Amino acid sequence: MEGGFAASRQPMRGRESCRYHAGSSWALQPPPSWRPGLLQRRAKKVKDKTGQAPKQYEDVHDVLADDSIDAVTIATPNHWQSLIAAWACQAGKDVYDEQPLSHNIWEGRQLVAAAEKYGRVVQHGT
Repeated sequence: MEGGFAASRQPMRGRESCRYHAGSSWALQPPPSWRPGLLQRRAKKVKDKTGQAPKQYEDVHDVLADDSIDAVTIATPNHWQSLIAAWACQAGKDVYDEQPLSHNIWEGRQLVAAAEKYGRVVQHGT
């Protein structure tokens, strides 16, 4: 992968990301409710597996400002999903967003509008 990949993940999903993206250049960014020390443990697992330590961020805005990151995956607490995805589009990042994408139709439509406005790819899945 030429560019970077960032994972903003809940604890269990974070473990899956460490396994799945082990060969990629990527970064870890915890959701706001992250448990202390967990980010460092996940980063160590990535380094042990790949020999390369991932970048670590405490704030999603820092991830989105990083030009080396091309795409993000989002599996944060539900109330952050659409907002972070729209911010990512605005920052020029493609997005993979885990369910639920939005709380209501209005939020979902706002994300579609952001993806269209900024020419980004947004995929939703489980």
